[in-house]
Amino acid sequence: MKRKLSPEKLSGLRRLRLARRLWKKEPLFAFDIIKQKYPDCTYEQFLNDLVRRTKPKPKKSKSGLQRFGRYNRMVECASKFKNYKDVDAGLEALKLRKYMTSHYRVLVWIGGKYKDYFFSPLISFRTIRDFHSKISLCKSEQEVEDLVEAFTKSQY
Repeated sequence: MKRKLSPEKLSGLRRLRLARRLWKKEPLFAFDIIKQKYPDCTYEQFLNDLVRRTKPKPKKSKSGLQRFGRYNRMVECASKFKNYKDVDAGLEALKLRKYMTSHYRVLVWIGGKYKDYFFSPLISFRTIRDFHSKISLCKSEQEVEDLVEAFTKSQY
């Protein structure tokens, strides 16, 4: 159902839009041009037309953490916690947030000793998880070294 506006109201809206448009284009001559088109318009009405009645909507800023690989996983866990009250998911989200900017540490157990590998925090969490599952299947240290070298040379 459309609302019918009176001719006076429509004229006022047109004048308001014209005043704002002219003010953006030619601020010095805007009032003179409005005065030619609407002779009964006063300077106070013109200034009143330029004033915005509503607050401008704030811009939504992106999180600076979005570039880190753990971010998407953290958001998933946080939404699980929020929607399903899953406490484990909430704790995982807190842990991911705590180590968001830290390097990934992949620990490999080969031949009775541990070996550490560190990777950039910008790599996706899933990529590191898949890489870890591949590396855990290796039987020798040489296989691990080859996989790590291939992984670091690739674009993740």
